[in-house]
Amino acid sequence: MSTTFLAVVATAQLAFFVAMFAWLVVYRGLDERRKRRRRAQGAALSRALMDLLAGRITPDQFVGTLGRSDGHVIVAVLHQYASQIGGEPWERVVDAVRQTAWFDRFVPPRARSRLWWQRLVAARLLAIAGRESDLSLTRELVRDHHPAIKVAAIKIVRRVRDDSVLEIVLDEALAAKPVVRRYLFDTVVSVRQVLVPLLARRLETAGSVEELRSLIALGGELSAIEFFDPLLGYTGHEAMEIRVAVARALGSYPHPRTEAVLSDLLSDKQWQVRTQAGSSLGVIRAVGARGALKRALSDGNWWVRLRAAMALRQLGGAGTQVLHDIEAGEDRFALEMARYVRGLSDEAVADYLT
Repeated sequence: MSTTFLAVVATAQLAFFVAMFAWLVVYRGLDERRKRRRRAQGAALSRALMDLLAGRITPDQFVGTLGRSDGHVIVAVLHQYASQIGGEPWERVVDAVRQTAWFDRFVPPRARSRLWWQRLVAARLLAIAGRESDLSLTRELVRDHHPAIKVAAIKIVRRVRDDSVLEIVLDEALAAKPVVRRYLFDTVVSVRQVLVPLLARRLETAGSVEELRSLIALGGELSAIEFFDPLLGYTGHEAMEIRVAVARALGSYPHPRTEAVLSDLLSDKQWQVRTQAGSSLGVIRAVGARGALKRALSDGNWWVRLRAAMALRQLGGAGTQVLHDIEAGEDRFALEMARYVRGLSDEAVADYLT
């Protein structure tokens, strides 16, 4: 009885492994066949796209090639050429693609799919072929809970300038984790003409310290003169984080008034603010702030002294001379830091500044 049972179990296991092996062989064959078909479709679509741009075929003939290709192949090929062509020639391609029934069948269902990778494909296509008529889908995709979809969808603002989408992006960025926020900010910086007035309004109505800090950081990255005066209005903010953010942002505004404001911030009651002010003075090469930086070398905080010395090193010969003159003084803190920074190699200084 037990021997018969074991034989049945062994036979069943053997049959299972044989079936599994056969399934893997068949699946691999089908997968290779699908890959070969997609490669062939991609090559044919690439040739058709080049022929369309060269005027060798009509848009209708190009559309016929699209109809014979897999949707994912079409998206991959379009992405490959979108960054290479651009301008009016690319818009001719977009016109041809959007006139097809395929586009309407492919994009909306995937944009609203329950599967995140389907929504990602739709977002990537809209990023290179989107129009104003797609803004409702774009708003949904920008609000998507998946970070990759947010980042892909927001790129449509490079094609379609819309305040409502930028408002959503700012809201999503402020609520996102730092890495996602970085990607979103990098994207919207490319549309500064639309973003500048919007961000200026948001600075005035920020509801929390964290939101204000993030908006000030974005203002620093934009380096738009329209933000200069609003930024200066926050140099005396009660929250230390805001004063640090302002000091960092001002490092993107090389202006005589910036030099004076940062020199004043070197006397802030919080060492974090003084440290950032020193760093930013070095970034903007504030030669006129040598006196303030020299005084900061006597600061009671090591980080403030280091950043002040680094800033002087960034000023070139004028700043190096200040570091050299310090060695004739009696301030031990300033003397030690001046010697330390003067002895650093250019590579070591670069490491500190990154």
